[in-house]
Amino acid sequence: MKLTKILGLVAFMLFSGVLLRGQGWIKEYQSPTGKLVSTGSVASKNNGFASVGYVFTSNTTLPALAIIKADSNGTLIWQKFFNDILIQYSSLKAGSGVDSLNIIQSNDDGYIISISHQSPLNSIILKIDELGNQVWLKQFIIGNAGQPVQIIANKEKTNYCLYDGRKLLRVNNSGTLIREDNVVISKKVYITKLIPAAANSSSDFIGIGQTDLNTIPTTIAGTSFFEIFANDSFKIIEPSRGIVQSGYDLFGLTDGSFIIITKKNSTTQLVKVSADYKLQWSNNISITDSYIRITATPDNGFITSGNSEYNSSSLIQKITRHNKNGDIIWQKQPLKNSGSDFNHSIFKVDGDSYIIGYAINSTHIKISGDGSIYSTKLSGNVINDQNNNCKPDPIEPIFKGQSIVSAYKNATNETFYGSTDSLGKYTLEVDTGNYVVKVLTPNYPYWTNCTPSVSKAFLTVGTKDTLNFALKPNINCPAMVVDISTPFVRRCFQNTYFLRYCNQGTTAAQNARIEVKLDSLLEYVSATRPLSNRTGQTLIFNLGNVAALDCGSFSITTRTRCGDSTRLGQTLCSEAKIYPDTICNSPANWSGANVVVNGRCDRDSVRFTIRNTSSVPTASLKSIIVEDEIVFFRENRSILPNSFRTIAFPANGKTWRINQDQEPNNPRNVVVTAVVEGCRIGNGVFSTGFVNDFPNSTGDPSVSVSCMPIVGSFDPNEKLAFPEGFKNEHFIEQNTAIDYQIGFQNTGTDTAFTIVVRDTLSDALDISSLKLGASSHNYTWELTSKNVLSFTFDDIKLVDSFKNEAASHGFVKFRINQIKDVKLGTRIENKAAIFFDFNAPIFTNKTFHNVGMNLLRVSVESVLEEKTKVKVYPNPFSDVAIFELDPSVSKGIFELFDLTGKVLRRETFASPIFEFHKKDLPTGVYIFKITNNEGQIVGKGKVFAR
Repeated sequence: MKLTKILGLVAFMLFSGVLLRGQGWIKEYQSPTGKLVSTGSVASKNNGFASVGYVFTSNTTLPALAIIKADSNGTLIWQKFFNDILIQYSSLKAGSGVDSLNIIQSNDDGYIISISHQSPLNSIILKIDELGNQVWLKQFIIGNAGQPVQIIANKEKTNYCLYDGRKLLRVNNSGTLIREDNVVISKKVYITKLIPAAANSSSDFIGIGQTDLNTIPTTIAGTSFFEIFANDSFKIIEPSRGIVQSGYDLFGLTDGSFIIITKKNSTTQLVKVSADYKLQWSNNISITDSYIRITATPDNGFITSGNSEYNSSSLIQKITRHNKNGDIIWQKQPLKNSGSDFNHSIFKVDGDSYIIGYAINSTHIKISGDGSIYSTKLSGNVINDQNNNCKPDPIEPIFKGQSIVSAYKNATNETFYGSTDSLGKYTLEVDTGNYVVKVLTPNYPYWTNCTPSVSKAFLTVGTKDTLNFALKPNINCPAMVVDISTPFVRRCFQNTYFLRYCNQGTTAAQNARIEVKLDSLLEYVSATRPLSNRTGQTLIFNLGNVAALDCGSFSITTRTRCGDSTRLGQTLCSEAKIYPDTICNSPANWSGANVVVNGRCDRDSVRFTIRNTSSVPTASLKSIIVEDEIVFFRENRSILPNSFRTIAFPANGKTWRINQDQEPNNPRNVVVTAVVEGCRIGNGVFSTGFVNDFPNSTGDPSVSVSCMPIVGSFDPNEKLAFPEGFKNEHFIEQNTAIDYQIGFQNTGTDTAFTIVVRDTLSDALDISSLKLGASSHNYTWELTSKNVLSFTFDDIKLVDSFKNEAASHGFVKFRINQIKDVKLGTRIENKAAIFFDFNAPIFTNKTFHNVGMNLLRVSVESVLEEKTKVKVYPNPFSDVAIFELDPSVSKGIFELFDLTGKVLRRETFASPIFEFHKKDLPTGVYIFKITNNEGQIVGKGKVFAR
């Protein structure tokens, strides 16, 4: 990847602070002259590092060579800028970049920097001393179109080799050219990586290269290993022919063997080859991009860094420690998804610590051998303050509901998170600095944090401090919540629904129960909890008394009907309601009115009922009816006490939905909704795929709705998101909560005993709003770092799919809100990694949503008869649009709406061909609806005004 592709994307910031040895860190370095791209780094004396890159100055758009040096704490020692080198020697034009900048250390503690550019083909070697001062500069004609020029020192650091894949130049410590060679013997190879040979080797270099497919038979084309001897002869060795296709990186071990990162059939592998070039083992790894780096560890293992995904929108950086056999010991993702960033360097410092360098913002990470970054820690307990003295007394019990603890660092606008375990204890790993620490309790509505926030200063690396919190009841009341879900629904098979319930209140819930309304196409089979009562599709499960902060779970087995009543893609919705659903702290500005809605298919009609269940009238509330993805009907109306109204629509096979505003300040929800799919006359076709465009759960914690489409084949390790949003762009409105469901299946050859699901959350999500949902198995969870959510299924004993396919599946679900009023146009992406025992992770698909734009898609179509047509021309139009209807429609009403459903214009017409004048209508996309004199809709669609 050319570095010119990432210019203009960088913003360079320096997180300063005096740190002591032993502390890890994540640093971004700021240049006073502009934006900087880091392209290579190398270890320096005293376990620090030096990094090379380029920067755009404030006075010109031309790039300057930039070199920085930092100590082992990441503290900047010096910066050097060479404003004319890239321009003078690389013939760069304004706004352009270079193909490669590389840095290595010389034998006098200075540095050698190679600079290459393809137009014209040339490379520069710059020698600087330990303080960054220029010693000499040389230019050479070398370069291979599309490939960067690399530099490497020999074992003794007495000379250096420049190589571009096809040509090698040897220069000495004074920059004088010693020898120039083309890498051509009986067949051509392209050099991917060179390293110094082992100390006991007679060679200068050992390399990995790619054979030229144009000059040798394709049957033996692939990765070749070769030695470059001191006498400059080449020896081509092909120990793994047929095993690998292309080589990315090479690392030599002290015994003369080496580890190679290769790719075969889109699978990245670690390959170990002995000193005599025999293949010893190969392991697949979850790094897929070519920017992969590797270094050794003191225990004869190694650490790799690179990207687990690479496409136009996302790189996910991973750091992985392996044992000597290539097995994963741990894997970390300290950076968030960062667009076009890539990893360029990794090296060992401080015995068993490592520095990893990235391009964007010259980000560098120091990580310890156990995978931790920060050694400064804050820990404590969260206590249930039963005596209301707001002190965590030793005799008081823990707060059983798991809590999230946050530490906000104002200087860098960073928040570090931790979560309490089953014993009420939390631990936060933080950088040095000043923090505001607090317990987040939004999911426990009747509890108060005695100490809203505490200021803490960590000025010394390795500090370990303790801070306890006490939560006390602010009202005596139960608060029951429930969640229902299933990993998938299949026709004619048994499907299992899982329920999780909790009392988040301060007192016991007496005689609690859950009512489950199964979809009409599901047949009840059994449940893991005794069924107390059943009326049709409604199942009642008595829970008894549920103590404050207690949770429970059970499952229901159903069977999906067969025959013409079900088909693939059809969505089945089941609902769980938990009682008591008491509201103990009603808002003073709530009138008490409460609206509920339901929808049903009634022979030839879809009927929605809007009911006021209270003894006071409602305000004037908005009702929106959507047909598939078109706003069909909209009105504002008040509803009298204890009354209802019904709205009917044709049973035309479309998916119909009502989004009904709730009474203002209602404490349970702001919108209630109902949806009807598949209502049609006879057995004709019906639309599918629209049920989950909108949220089906209204925000009432005592109600949960699970709407799942019937599937045939599916990806067992998948990520689902509800609502899905409007299909192609997945548009959702601001402040809409998202339910994420992560499914997994053991497709291996043996039982899985431990499964970990790790999800790095988007910056656009409000971590404090996290709510746990249903799951197939018991788990523990934790929140770490800045946004990493992990679910651990210990001793799950998930059988493999060959032994028992039905029992090999599992899932976990959670809900989270967007950041309040997040910027319109924000893209929210989410992807999870699933770890089965000690195997490399399996990555789910990526879900995405776009916030708050174009919430409706429209199309011109008839809603009555096939013969009814609407023609609009010109479309787009500037002044006048002509509407041409079927001749049978001679009179009617034309209505124009904006994309929210607001009526903008209403006009009558008296001819099947009539004109619509733009007048003062702003440029944009609009929805039109045409009805005849009988009130029937004869046309609808979209029109574009220029």
